[in-house]
Amino acid sequence: MHRPRLTSFPRAAGTRCHRPAMSIGRCLIRTAPAAVLLSLTIAGASAATFVVDSTADAGSGSLRAAIASANASPAPPHRVEFSLPPNSTILLASPLPGIGVALTIDGSAAPGLAIDGAAAVRPLTAGLGASLSLRALTVRNGLAPDGLGGCVRTDAALVLDRVVLERCVASSSGAGPARGGALWVGGVLLMTASTIADSRAVASGGAAVGGAAHGNGSATIERSMFRGNLASGTTVAVGGALNVGSLSMSRSQFIGNRAENPAIPEAAHAGAVRTSTDGSSTIRQSLFFDNSAAQGAAIEVRPLSFGATVAPTISNVTLAGNHGGPALALTDAVVQLKNNSFWKNASRDALAAHLAIEGQGMRFTAASNNLFAATGDARPACASNDVPADLSGTQYNLFADMSCSFIFDSSFYTPDIGRFIRGLRRTGSTYHDIPVVDFFAGARALDSGQNALPPGEDSPLACTAGDARDEDRPADGDADGIARCDIGALELQHEAPLFADDLEPMLLR
Repeated sequence: MHRPRLTSFPRAAGTRCHRPAMSIGRCLIRTAPAAVLLSLTIAGASAATFVVDSTADAGSGSLRAAIASANASPAPPHRVEFSLPPNSTILLASPLPGIGVALTIDGSAAPGLAIDGAAAVRPLTAGLGASLSLRALTVRNGLAPDGLGGCVRTDAALVLDRVVLERCVASSSGAGPARGGALWVGGVLLMTASTIADSRAVASGGAAVGGAAHGNGSATIERSMFRGNLASGTTVAVGGALNVGSLSMSRSQFIGNRAENPAIPEAAHAGAVRTSTDGSSTIRQSLFFDNSAAQGAAIEVRPLSFGATVAPTISNVTLAGNHGGPALALTDAVVQLKNNSFWKNASRDALAAHLAIEGQGMRFTAASNNLFAATGDARPACASNDVPADLSGTQYNLFADMSCSFIFDSSFYTPDIGRFIRGLRRTGSTYHDIPVVDFFAGARALDSGQNALPPGEDSPLACTAGDARDEDRPADGDADGIARCDIGALELQHEAPLFADDLEPMLLR
């Protein structure tokens, strides 16, 4: 018989009290060195924790039975935990029951746990009256033939904590759309220390949106990875990895994601991330590498409503080796752009490789300490279309060609900056290892930024208070005894080397 685990309720000092799903509870009074167990009768019902101790698809102790019991139990939120050997797999023959309550599924006690849809079913679905939290587990090989969330579909809020979603597919036939290769989220998405990889939203006769995830609401993403995801549609393809409204994201990596439209290549938008909102979004301390789309090879930001503007803040972001269109595409944006690094992005036709801006609503509240190094295909770095005649930016930017000069006032034109770039690499930061564009000694980017006093986001000229790896700014990168901010996403903490070892691992040279 499937059994609930006892869960805590408020207690007096010196006691640890528990109550199961029904009306009988127990209170454990701890004394040192032993514990005395007293049984008490407690009125009412409370949240319950259900323990899964079988990898079977169904039956006593299964995940299927645990979800069914949680749905039938009063007074959520409830929990599902696991008593299984490490690296266990729950292989599903049919979709799990739809979740109708606030539920946490926590695999922390079973390291390596995987819930597998066998490339035939979507494992997890939650309805409007529910909220779902997933912790410390893998969900993989899901298939959503209705085109909504190949591994997880929830109409309400979703929390992901140390979760891996991989090889999930949302597909649609006819003229229907496919949204969210791994995730379709109707409410708020909160994602931390998680990975979505090798997932696809594929529409054979319509739009494909969000190769990894599609969210109707806001999203907050921290320390996460999106790798090798695809949105492929025949009318439009948007967001090779992620398509959301308002976005707050930091310390995350997007590598090798694609948005593609085989029939109409220019109808592919945002190889990695597309955010559409009439409010604000923040993208900081993140890497975009080897993503591709015709419009916004890495990032596309635009308002949700016609005639509105969007207010993005983009800082300490590295965009390198993206291809197919401009790495960053902004439409009608009132933007703060600070301490970002653009390098070896490649475009198509006559489009810019690094940055494209468009619309009469374009403004720069700040554009400073950005590095626009050489493109990967000799295309111009920057381009604009239908922007205000008086558009101007701020200072202390470094660019390798003159195509960006219409944005910036009194910036530095350094055509040979490429020979001072060491490569895109991990630096072994004390805090977290986001790859960055690194430099040799003599690079103009070193100690050439604007400090402001103190450095902070409130001044248009100020560098950010930390770099892409959370290392402090400013630091003395050229060993002249004076600490000044570097230009770009990296703040070098010591004197730059003159040479590099050819065997040194690099994402891009």
